[in-house]
Amino acid sequence: MPAKQAVKVAPEQVNKVAPEQAVPAQSSAVEPPPPVVEPMDGQAEELAAQLRALAAVDPRLANQLVSELVASVDKATGGAFTAQLAPEVRTALGLLDGAVPA
Repeated sequence: MPAKQAVKVAPEQVNKVAPEQAVPAQSSAVEPPPPVVEPMDGQAEELAAQLRALAAVDPRLANQLVSELVASVDKATGGAFTAQLAPEVRTALGLLDGAVPA
């Protein structure tokens, strides 16, 4: 086996990396955590109970109210709300193929 020859490297070449081997620097910016939404003393449960009671008496009105609520929340969130809904929920609300409520 032939002896290995020492390779002389100039000091300025020691830490150089070929451009195709370079790893992009990681951003030091840290994204803030999402806001914590605290329950509002049972208000959500109360609203759900009222909607169920209304749906028992007048399903069409309950559906209209929920659709209007979704439209308002979606408008306030710039369309992000309906994007998070499951496809079957969007279909039930009449939001076919990603349509945004009016």
